[in-house]
Amino acid sequence: MVLGVLLGGPAHGYQIKKRIAASFVDQYPGGPYASISDSIVYPRLSRFEKEGFVKCKLEIQSNAPNKKIYQLTEHGCEQIEKLTATPVNFGGKVRYTDAQDLIVHVMFFQFITKDERRKVIEPFFAYVKARYEDAAAKMEKFKGQLGPFPLCLLEYGTPMLKNQLDFLQKLMDIDFQAKPLKELYREAIASAMSAQHTSS
Repeated sequence: MVLGVLLGGPAHGYQIKKRIAASFVDQYPGGPYASISDSIVYPRLSRFEKEGFVKCKLEIQSNAPNKKIYQLTEHGCEQIEKLTATPVNFGGKVRYTDAQDLIVHVMFFQFITKDERRKVIEPFFAYVKARYEDAAAKMEKFKGQLGPFPLCLLEYGTPMLKNQLDFLQKLMDIDFQAKPLKELYREAIASAMSAQHTSS
């Protein structure tokens, strides 16, 4: 996630936190990314720099503390693709945090192949399909025996599960893949250098 927001261009730590908030926290309040603190962001940036996923440039400021500006590297682009293609390990029972992790994967799905996307989604699809079939069977079997409130819950929950199934199926069926991130990265760097050369 920290690497992913750097696809938007170089940024210092506070800007990275703001991007994460705009992309994840504000969209999914209460999720696992609801509070992104300095104690999470800065150690990860330091580790990513050591691993070669980002590079850092010091921005000198006369009237304020100097800033470290972080930029994604080609190796970092490869890592985003690798993480996006890695299935979420939820041990057979999907928790809320697992669903949130899937959403993070989906945000970068255009950078991996259709087969890789399918491998990420299939465990979730199988889990939701089993729950949907169970709910539909209960609806059919107990509809005349249930009180109004349990029936209302089933009538509400069963279509929700069907919508989730349709959503996951659509994700697997989409036939689109962007250029490899490394290639996009090189194009962005070349464009930035060209713009800088033109302005000078």
